[in-house]
Amino acid sequence: MELAFRESLKKMRGTKSKEKFSQELEMSRSNYSRIESGKSDPTIKTPEQIAKLTNSTLVVDLIPNEPTEPEPETESEQVTLDLEMEEEKSNDFVWIMHEIVAYFF
Repeated sequence: MELAFRESLKKMRGTKSKEKFSQELEMSRSNYSRIESGKSDPTIKTPEQIAKLTNSTLVVDLIPNEPTEPEPETESEQVTLDLEMEEEKSNDFVWIMHEIVAYFF
């Protein structure tokens, strides 16, 4: 599990001991400890139980690693996409130059 999840888990536990918190979640202390330390991944049921126990909202999200764009269907669409990319690069270059000039003057 990611560090952010583990840190949130510790915050949700608060001042309760791992023993007490795991009992309230109806799981063994060792299993809870493995989840909190990142040595084991919980099933979706565990975060649901934690959210309920701590009066929290559980948010599960899927975020793509890389943006996906549809493939162009025709050569003219490809040319249009290429021109748009060139225009974006040009705009980025102009913005960078503007920032450099603003920095030095």
